Amino acid sequence: MGLKRPPNSRTARVACEKIARTVTIRRPFQLDVFLRDFGDARGKPVVFLPFPLPHGAPSGLTFSLDDVDIVVVTDTVSRPHQCHIVFHEIAHLLLGHKRGITQLGGLFAGLNLDVLKDRLVHARTADYTEPEEFEAETLASALTRRARLWDARPATPPPADPLIRRMSAAFEHGRDQ
Repeated sequence: MGLKRPPNSRTARVACEKIARTVTIRRPFQLDVFLRDFGDARGKPVVFLPFPLPHGAPSGLTFSLDDVDIVVVTDTVSRPHQCHIVFHEIAHLLLGHKRGITQLGGLFAGLNLDVLKDRLVHARTADYTEPEEFEAETLASALTRRARLWDARPATPPPADPLIRRMSAAFEHGRDQ
């Protein structure tokens, strides 16, 4: 279901927003509930595994096996950031990306990774010039907005400064209500 290489980021954003609306995200957002719902929809469980990934490693990985999807996420970031990384990895699954990676030996030294041979493995990197990474990050951002992970609406009245009010309104534009 991957996007056909979008000619621009607006096209990708619109397509990803449409896909994001098909994903069940309950509020208030709870990662374990989301993963259970997503796994039920896919017909196999999704396991979240926080892991001490080394510096320079991808911040997230997905191992798509026959009977389970395993999402490994660095354990050195905040919980909302971990959830965003999970959304990025889930986006690869939603988009039907078929790319595998083979440079895992150094990340999991001492583990037998033969079970992953010829399996789909996605790694979240900061190279968004690659179409699959750009698509996954765009969809992850749409899912993050729907889950309201970064929603820190204050209980106090909005600021009186007109510039700050306008900037705040601009950042709110497009937020999934």
